[in-house]
Amino acid sequence: DLYEALTDRAGIGRALASLGHLAEKRGAYDTAIQLQEAALEHFLAIADIAGEADVYEHLGSIYEDLEQFPLAESYFRKALALNQGQDNRLKAIINLNNIGDVYRKTRDYPKAETYSMAALQLADSLGNTYQQQSALKDLAKLAFDQHDYQKAYLLLDSHRVLYNRLYNEES
Repeated sequence: DLYEALTDRAGIGRALASLGHLAEKRGAYDTAIQLQEAALEHFLAIADIAGEADVYEHLGSIYEDLEQFPLAESYFRKALALNQGQDNRLKAIINLNNIGDVYRKTRDYPKAETYSMAALQLADSLGNTYQQQSALKDLAKLAFDQHDYQKAYLLLDSHRVLYNRLYNEES
């Protein structure tokens, strides 16, 4: 209401996107999609590229939950293109990981590994421990799905080491 009173389209877009994200987490996918699309209209109207990328990421996540993988991938790719265009490497890691996860879920393991490894390499280059452990976890799932249990164990152990480091730093 305050953003509307101020005619702050970016604020309205962020609020709608946040509400859409909450709706997704509650499993109210139709509402989540409507809220994300409404947020997108605001971001497009003011050329807020970061906002657009976030909405595309959220829409991809919704469609991934709904197992509509081609649609999920298309939204993750839109987010990736916008984030790369803005040199937002941190968000690009998330996009790459999500594209890799879509490929893992559709059993296209070579492409899944390509994207998850790209996410890990980018996270390594930024020294972002949180994203490193996230990529390692996804790679462990990939190895497990391919019945390479030793590799899955080693990757998950590497994930655990980073997770514990993060936990200790935050504590």
